[in-house]
Amino acid sequence: MNRSLLDYSFREIGFRLFQKLGLKTRSEAHFSQVENQPMFDGQGPLLVSGVPRSGTTTILHEYARDLGYNALFEPLVFNHLGFDEEYFRKVAASFRANPEPNELAVQEVASGIYSHLSGMSCSATRERVRSLLSEHLDKLTNIAGRNVVIKELRWMGNLEEVDTILTMGEHTPKHILIDPDPYMVLYTHYRLGGLSEKNDFCNMAVDQMYERRFRMAFDAKNMAALVEYKPQNKWEKLLISVLIDRQFMLNFKEAHPDRVMFDLFTTLMNDKFKKMNELGFICSAEKNEDERVLRHSNRHLQDIFFKGRIQSKVTDELHQLVEDFSSFQRPDWAQRIPKPNFRQWSTNLSVVICDL
Repeated sequence: MNRSLLDYSFREIGFRLFQKLGLKTRSEAHFSQVENQPMFDGQGPLLVSGVPRSGTTTILHEYARDLGYNALFEPLVFNHLGFDEEYFRKVAASFRANPEPNELAVQEVASGIYSHLSGMSCSATRERVRSLLSEHLDKLTNIAGRNVVIKELRWMGNLEEVDTILTMGEHTPKHILIDPDPYMVLYTHYRLGGLSEKNDFCNMAVDQMYERRFRMAFDAKNMAALVEYKPQNKWEKLLISVLIDRQFMLNFKEAHPDRVMFDLFTTLMNDKFKKMNELGFICSAEKNEDERVLRHSNRHLQDIFFKGRIQSKVTDELHQLVEDFSSFQRPDWAQRIPKPNFRQWSTNLSVVICDL
C-alpha cells in the first residue's frame, strides 16, 4: 500500500533521507519475466537459493538471460503471474519469510512450522501444506515451463520437499546455492537500518527471521552449536540466521552433489558459463570476454562506524562460530581504516536516527 508523507514520522523521514544519501541506486530487478516459449521437455528448471541480500536476484537474471530461460522472482510471495487472489493469499500466508509470533504459534500446534515440513510431527498438517506447495509448483511450471530459473529464499528449510515434488513431476531441477559472507550480509542490513533494536523502517524483520530459523534448525542435522548459542541483539541474531541457512544449503548439497552448485557469488558470476556446463545446461549466449571480473567486496572493512558497532555487538564466541560454520574469517580490524566518506557518514546518521 502506498503511503503519503503524512504517514511518516519526522524520525523516519530523517532516516530515509540520510539512508538515500548513503546508498547507491537500488536495482529494479525484483520482477519475473516469462518472455520465452515454455518448454516441457529437455532440462528441468534451475532453482536459485541463498540468504537475503547475498546476490540471488542478480544470479536469477544473469543465468536466465544467458540460458534463454524464463525468470521467476520469489513466486511464493509475489503474484507476478496473476494467480487468483484468494488462492495466492493462502500460498503467501503459508510460506511467508518471517511469520508473526501469533502465526508461528498456530503452526506449532502441528508440532512444527510450514517452512520446515520434514520437522513437522503432525502428518495430516504436513501433507496438507505439502499439497499446497505441490499445487503451486505445478502451476508455476505449467506457465513458465521447464526452461525457467526460479529464485526463492523462503523454501530454504523445504529444499528437499521442493526437489522431491519437482522430480516426481518429471521436472528434476538443478540448484544454485550461494555461499554467503556473513559479515557482508550483516553490513547490508546495517546500512538499511535493519539492526536497530528500536525501529525497523525498512521492515527487515531480523527478530522474526531468527525465530523462524531457530525453529527450523532445532532438530536439523549439524545445527546443535547454532541452536545452543543465545544471541543478545539483532546483530547476533542475523549472523546465526545466516549460518543456519548456510548449513541447510550444505546439508542439501551433501545429499545431491551432482545437481547442486554451492559457491561464492563472485565465482558464480565470473565463471557462470563454466558453472552452467558443470550443471549440464547448454548456454544460448556467448561469453563476453570484455565483461568485468567481480572481486569479493570488503566494503565493511573500510567503514569505521560499522567497525565500532560490530565490536560492541558481537561476542568472540560468535565470531568463532562464524569461522567454524562459514568460509570466512572474522574481520581484521588491525589494518588502517580510511577516513569515512560521504556515504558512510550518511549511513551512520541514518542508523543513529533509527536508534533514537
